[in-house]
Amino acid sequence: NDDDDDDDECSFFLSKKLDPHESEIFHIKPVTPGRPQYIGSDMHFTCGFEVRAFHCDAAGTLDVHLKNDLKRAGYIFLYVPGCTNDIEVTVNGEAGQEVEVMAMTPEGGLKSLAHVGRVLKIWVVIHGMRSEEDGKVTVKF
Repeated sequence: NDDDDDDDECSFFLSKKLDPHESEIFHIKPVTPGRPQYIGSDMHFTCGFEVRAFHCDAAGTLDVHLKNDLKRAGYIFLYVPGCTNDIEVTVNGEAGQEVEVMAMTPEGGLKSLAHVGRVLKIWVVIHGMRSEEDGKVTVKF
């Protein structure tokens, strides 16, 4: 809907063309602005089954432990509060991992210019070793 006078911020459509016999899962969930959240990954279709533990402390350090019984690789997607602070990511105990900011979360609706957080895309390789560091992602934000 291109009408600028329309106050309904949910008046748009989300669509995707699929080929025959193809399917797609859309994972939609609300954001809690002050708390980090696990959005999902491309490693398991249930968007969360791959998570063994998720913990954030008051200092802004988030630890995500993925199940590490099988070898696999893929992206995880996380929401973290804040828009201007630096982000440091460690994967499997290795610092300096690249992180892509996929989106800025608007404050108060889709038309808002203020933002409250970021959606991060992080590459993870799980070696299937079942060690404490294998499949562990730490984000300082």
